[in-house]
Amino acid sequence: MNEIFLEKSALRKEIKDKIKVFCENKNDKNQLEKEICQKIINSQEYKKASLILAYSALSDEVDLSELLENAFAQGKIVALPVVNGDEMNFFLTSSTSLLEKGAFGIMEPSKTSENLIGSENILENTLILVPGRAFTKAGKRLGRGKGYYDKWFSTMEDKANQLVKWGICFPCQLVDDLPSDENDIPMDQVVF
Repeated sequence: MNEIFLEKSALRKEIKDKIKVFCENKNDKNQLEKEICQKIINSQEYKKASLILAYSALSDEVDLSELLENAFAQGKIVALPVVNGDEMNFFLTSSTSLLEKGAFGIMEPSKTSENLIGSENILENTLILVPGRAFTKAGKRLGRGKGYYDKWFSTMEDKANQLVKWGICFPCQLVDDLPSDENDIPMDQVVF
């Protein structure tokens, strides 16, 4: 195993423990999630975006339900990730009530081919909201270790300049620096 892999693994465990402690206070967690959603909703990038690529949160990730409901109400196009084996793709959805439990117990949209978002569907100013295990304020990201987002970003190379990439996290997930390699895609901004 290489040194970067071991360093990332140790950091993932350390941050996971910090998040667990933070999430024990449900009121603080819920309040912070509302504030993060409002920061995004009030941003010019969100207002300009007609396509929002978001995620359904695991219990230790920032829940974006409030933002998703706002996006549906604003008539924005919304897509969420679906994991299939080693691959992740984004599929359109028009309501959180249409989601079904998928890989890792994550709520996912229906996996029909007409709902698939490919590089040809990426619109100018598309906003992608990316969870992670840890972030730096400069945009470095440490995921959960499977590389789903980095692999997906690599399929969007021709549209990368149209994606506004925002990392979403709790303040306890911020670190001064992260080990990275050539496959790690940096975020344009981190919202916490």
